[in-house]
Amino acid sequence: MRPDPNFPEAGELFGVSAVRRFFEDQRKFMGPGRVEILEEHDLGERCLMRIRQNVEAPASGVRSSYDWSLLSTAPAGKIIRIEFFIDREQALKAAGVLRADS
Repeated sequence: MRPDPNFPEAGELFGVSAVRRFFEDQRKFMGPGRVEILEEHDLGERCLMRIRQNVEAPASGVRSSYDWSLLSTAPAGKIIRIEFFIDREQALKAAGVLRADS
């Protein structure tokens, strides 16, 4: 899994346990929240989704929302790579939906 480079502790993660720990930490700090799919692109073995995550952080009480994109690669139906993008245009380019020279 590759978080967006602008995300805190954005290093690439390898293996199910590391990825699970990442998601568990996010839930711990930002609360379970509600996730809405704003946009999706079926790209065969890959799928690009634009997500809005509503956050209610338990420790601080901060309530907010933010949008991000998730590009998953799943040959034969098994996810082998997840990439996150804060910037929508970068996500569209990485997925090949938008030309890199656009």
